[in-house]
Amino acid sequence: MENATLNDWAALLGFGALVAACIQWGFALVALKFVALSAPPQKRAAWTAAVPFAVVAAFATFNVPIQYAAIAPFVCVPGALINYWYWKWTFVRAWHDDPAMIPENMTVANEDWRVGLAVVLGAIALAAVKYAIRTQG
Repeated sequence: MENATLNDWAALLGFGALVAACIQWGFALVALKFVALSAPPQKRAAWTAAVPFAVVAAFATFNVPIQYAAIAPFVCVPGALINYWYWKWTFVRAWHDDPAMIPENMTVANEDWRVGLAVVLGAIALAAVKYAIRTQG
């Protein structure tokens, strides 16, 4: 990209940020099951957004040409901010300071990270079985 214009760079960075945001969203859906389950909403949202950001930023940093490695993590920041704000909004809406205030018809999420990890691993195993059945037939 020796002769790239500013518009070319903006398009490339925008597309990279969009792709990074989508990948972070997918990782956040997994991290949601076992990261900071009993933390207050702001801290849980921060962990839910920070773990996918770290994974995607590390992958981006080590898988781009060396001259772009310094800016690769910054391309992932918009997706992390969107993730944080969305999960914070979701967690604050569902938060109850006093367990006695929880309505009787509302179920409480499991606070054990091992259960969430088992759910994620079970979903991966089911997807692998489904893929194996499809490729056999």
